[in-house]
Amino acid sequence: MKKTKQALSALAAGAVLLAALAGGGGARAADLSAEAKLKALIDAGIIAGDQKGNLNLGDNITRAQLAVIMVRAFGLEGEAKPPVQTATFTDVAPGSWYSGYIAAAKGLIEDNGYTLGTGNGKFNPNGNITSAEAVALLCKFLDIKPDSSTSDWAAAYVKAALEKGILDANAAKGISKTKPATREIVFTYANTAFGKVKDEDGKTIYDKLKEGVGKGVYNKKESGTAP
Repeated sequence: MKKTKQALSALAAGAVLLAALAGGGGARAADLSAEAKLKALIDAGIIAGDQKGNLNLGDNITRAQLAVIMVRAFGLEGEAKPPVQTATFTDVAPGSWYSGYIAAAKGLIEDNGYTLGTGNGKFNPNGNITSAEAVALLCKFLDIKPDSSTSDWAAAYVKAALEKGILDANAAKGISKTKPATREIVFTYANTAFGKVKDEDGKTIYDKLKEGVGKGVYNKKESGTAP
């Protein structure tokens, strides 16, 4: 996390309030309960509701959307806009809404000695991310080394995440390499990681974000504003 100190001191995300909804049934009550658990993530401006106040927690989340989360968490959204006009991966179109976010995320993760793509120069921005991939990427962005006692990449990162308190034993049992993860699952992992994992200066992502002001919006009807 070498870039974290400089990036977060200059750019950070601030409070974003969810829109209130009239009425609401059992499903909405469940959403509100989940949103309450994600309050720090919402207040930091890393995620927010759509125009109706929904976080769409049951939907899948793409690799590009996870890149947005990480860029906002590290206070680099200013670098991600406007879109980058040069290709960072062969399947990331220059000028696309996520091109800047992916370029910024690529720089962050490479600073920790990791690679971001899926191989062969590709990123698969619109591909759904699995829970195993989400855990691995969170660890890489936060510079958490995988457990060296296993050769299975997913198990190695799950063990590391368990040691850092990002996952508990119950959550670890549900990790999948193949099944797309819901937004709620990925948001929960990120929320826990940003509140527990400390940098070399003893501060978490949330500690650092409290020093800045920014904004994050998710609008399912308008591409380019996820997550």
